[in-house]
Amino acid sequence: QELKKYCDEVGIIFFSTPMSRGAAKLLNEQVGVKLWKVGSGDILDFVMLDYLASTKKPIIISGGMSTLEEVDLVVDFLKKRNAEFALLHCVSKYPCPPEELQLQTIDFFKEGYNVPTGFSDHSIGMDSALAAVAMGAQIIEKHFSLSRDLWGSDHKVSMTPQELGDLVLGIRNLEKDISKKEEYLNKEL
Repeated sequence: QELKKYCDEVGIIFFSTPMSRGAAKLLNEQVGVKLWKVGSGDILDFVMLDYLASTKKPIIISGGMSTLEEVDLVVDFLKKRNAEFALLHCVSKYPCPPEELQLQTIDFFKEGYNVPTGFSDHSIGMDSALAAVAMGAQIIEKHFSLSRDLWGSDHKVSMTPQELGDLVLGIRNLEKDISKKEEYLNKEL
């Protein structure tokens, strides 16, 4: 609740990744989140997903540790409930080398599921996220840390405040200039 209050004060949309129906209820009823993020390890938790869909709040689904059949199941489940949701391509490897990112999956999701798509990026730097935007990703998830020296695996692949700012500027430049998108699509990462 304290983090949510601070985010409201500075104009950041606060949301969290519930890992159970109970956690989702707490976030919805006591914290007041405006949207949901579902980690790839929980996309088959249909009890939780049913609750999330019932709130009528947007849902972001990460497909990182999922098979195509599992993604098919969750997409079908949420569409039957008229849920508003987006699907993120992700490779659950920390850090993920650029040659293993399989960014073409973004197009596959867009064409196959007809939902907003994005990219959950666990690579180092911002080139892969910018390439994903050039390919049409509408959402970018990038981990954030105040220091890469902190304990835990996420900090190694996280962006610092300056790097995150640079990424946002890079994305805005791509959105404004189609030729920059072509440059990234032709760039060897």
